[in-house]
Amino acid sequence: MFLKKTLVWLFLGTFVPMFFPVLVSAYEIGTHAYLTNESFDLFNKNFSSQKISPELRDFLVDGARREDDVPRWMNHFYDPVNER
Repeated sequence: MFLKKTLVWLFLGTFVPMFFPVLVSAYEIGTHAYLTNESFDLFNKNFSSQKISPELRDFLVDGARREDDVPRWMNHFYDPVNER
């Protein structure tokens, strides 16, 4: 009985989201901005000899917010080394 329940939940968790993508979510835009802000602070704290200037913070945060805007999302996974 336990195995049957486990298999049912595994099936539902794996295959149902493939057919109903509305059920799947990702980080929201505000989260991307927050993570970028925190990364900025963490980098400047740990690499004090290579600090990023505070003037760039707004540009970095704005870039994180707008990364998925049209048509930018088309290059979201662009590989500049292999140009693909």
